[in-house]
Amino acid sequence: MGAMRLRLPRFSYANVAATLALLIAVAGTGGGQAVAAVVKKLAPNSVTSKTIKNRSIIAADVATGSIGGNEIKNGSLGGVDVADGSLGGQDIAGASVAGSRLVPNSVDSSRIANQSLTSVDIADGTISNADVGNGALGFEKLSNDAKTQLSQVWADRPINAGSVLTGYGATAYNASGATDARGVSFSFPAAAQTIRSAPVTTGDSHCTGSYVSPQAAAGYICYYLKADDGGANHVGTLEPLSYGPHGFVLKYTPVAGAGWTFAEITWAYTAPAA
Repeated sequence: MGAMRLRLPRFSYANVAATLALLIAVAGTGGGQAVAAVVKKLAPNSVTSKTIKNRSIIAADVATGSIGGNEIKNGSLGGVDVADGSLGGQDIAGASVAGSRLVPNSVDSSRIANQSLTSVDIADGTISNADVGNGALGFEKLSNDAKTQLSQVWADRPINAGSVLTGYGATAYNASGATDARGVSFSFPAAAQTIRSAPVTTGDSHCTGSYVSPQAAAGYICYYLKADDGGANHVGTLEPLSYGPHGFVLKYTPVAGAGWTFAEITWAYTAPAA
């Protein structure tokens, strides 16, 4: 018979760990020191997940800065895991944040690029007069329908009862030769609901004012011609030509042969009290 070969047992990590556990139980603190000595004998990279007890690794066992994105399960981190104020724009992928992710009322004008909003960004019927600056809109901004409606409003809107309207008008004419009458028109800012007679002037009991201070009794239109001041020929005659709720026209007839003549007129209208 040939010589017999002895088969020696092979040691695994499990064998070593079981032996170490036995040593700790038997030897107490001294055994712990022995275990530490044995652990130092483990080959590099020889300990795998299979040999580590689940849930046994703590923060102290992990080297600072050694865990990267690949080690973290997708979708596993929540807001409580991120330090407040630690994320910047470079940490967020472009076009990755939807409006539904923003806190209500969290975006103000400082967050919106100038000149970036258009009509499609504004909900219909949400802009009121409080949102528009005084004098920001001109008549040219109105639609044709709005202009028509506004004109109709002007035509129908009455002058407030008791209001006193005043105005000024002028015309010039070279009356060196033959003379022709000229019309001078005046308009009201709103509709006069009551006009008791054709326009009247100084000498009528309803017109107690003057060119400098025009006045009129309630319901009357009074006009006042500026007198010749020595520096210009304010000569000629004035008389009513037509009138209505939106204004009136006077006929100015200069004096023949007077050369350049001028008619400067002030007027007043008082709306009767309700």
